[in-house]
Amino acid sequence: MGADYIIIPVKPTKWATRTIKRVLKKVNEAQDYINQFQDGRTLEVFIVPVQWSHPTHPSIRSMKIFEQLRDYNRLLQLFKENESGFDLIKNLYITNPIPYIQEMDDRTENGEPFKPNTKGSEYYDHLVDEILTIHNTRNSKKDIRMS
Repeated sequence: MGADYIIIPVKPTKWATRTIKRVLKKVNEAQDYINQFQDGRTLEVFIVPVQWSHPTHPSIRSMKIFEQLRDYNRLLQLFKENESGFDLIKNLYITNPIPYIQEMDDRTENGEPFKPNTKGSEYYDHLVDEILTIHNTRNSKKDIRMS
């Protein structure tokens, strides 16, 4: 069985929002395929801003792009109204940004996990907590509807 959660890492570039749009069309296609075989299963999309400037003083450019991401559900609604290929995407979750960390580049390039108790592992632990909180909230709502 495939994953129900899709995590899209996004770097602060001027192309970020356009690239997300293309990925969302693919997610919509995947949801359409799933719907042919399984009723009620919904793909959830998490946009994760990564390598997002310096943690204590982010750049104006990265803050501007982050605000665009925060407003992406409004953009998704406009896509749904004006274009085909987005109708099956229910909602997007925009997580807290993960700042630029040299360790992230080094570990990613070498295909290695983060060392325990480092800034990189700390930020990804927070990301996992954020996703699990949404997961648990969503599942508790499902449990209430079923009872």
